[in-house]
Amino acid sequence: MNSTAGNTDCNVQARTGLVIPFRQKELLLVDHDGTPYVPMKPVVDGMGLAWQTQHRKLLTGRFSSTVTEMVIVAQDGKQREMTCLPLRKLTGWLMSIHPGKVRPELRDRIIDFQNECDDVLWAYWNDGLAVRGKASEDAVSIIGRTIGTDGFHCLAAVVDGKTKRLPAALRRGAKNHLWSQVHKAFSVVTAEDIPANQLDAARNFVAAYALEGEWLGRDALEGFGGLIGKKLKGSERWMVSVDHTGQEQYTPIPENASVLSYEDLIAGMVSTRGDIPVSTDEMFEFMMAALTNLKCRTDNMQHMLRNQRAAA
Repeated sequence: MNSTAGNTDCNVQARTGLVIPFRQKELLLVDHDGTPYVPMKPVVDGMGLAWQTQHRKLLTGRFSSTVTEMVIVAQDGKQREMTCLPLRKLTGWLMSIHPGKVRPELRDRIIDFQNECDDVLWAYWNDGLAVRGKASEDAVSIIGRTIGTDGFHCLAAVVDGKTKRLPAALRRGAKNHLWSQVHKAFSVVTAEDIPANQLDAARNFVAAYALEGEWLGRDALEGFGGLIGKKLKGSERWMVSVDHTGQEQYTPIPENASVLSYEDLIAGMVSTRGDIPVSTDEMFEFMMAALTNLKCRTDNMQHMLRNQRAAA
């Protein structure tokens, strides 16, 4: 496998790929000049989180200066881009995920990753030299299972062609609706996760989808309703964001959800009684999540100190 990698400052050569089994998932490590990098999409997918959201945080948050975009050139000549983080930074990123803020069914998995993922990857990096010989082929195999960024752009071109005949006021809402139908039809959160062997099926699905009957002949909707393709209800709220491809995303906000800073959240739940109504059980759940997070941070700090002392 030949591979190149680069961020905004430099181009680097990624020489070796390692495939690491972890809790029935497969994670990757990439060797650059003896320094381990972690392709983040398998980690995010393994945790059950949405890749688009976490990818945006990686590129714009406090880890942005350490993120490297690596392009792997497979044996078929196709290039597949991966967002990679140095393994030494993985612990900090894992600790930035708050188990109490994810869906209940994901919390145990998040905590497992926070407690064990870093140790497992370091163990494979330090002691797993014997498996590196076949790792490159396996890494390409894993990455090639989905259509990835290249496939997404190919599919986006079909979506653009499908909707370009619509009135301008309806075009964006129709695109969002069509992407939603693609995600539903192929059981994925983002189009990049569509299996590689189903790219042609996805293109045919978009080409055959009957937008006309649903979107043409309707009265033009004004304001935000024109973007999402329907009139807003009185209590309806939406969040507008931009994904890593520059496409605007529109997400409905549940009635029991709030958009708050950490300071406002703590003030509303703890400092000022009644601003955010929280039951006693929910308060205990919040406290347990905080204590679990603090324990994970302490354990990882101790692990890092032990490694530093051993290296010295």
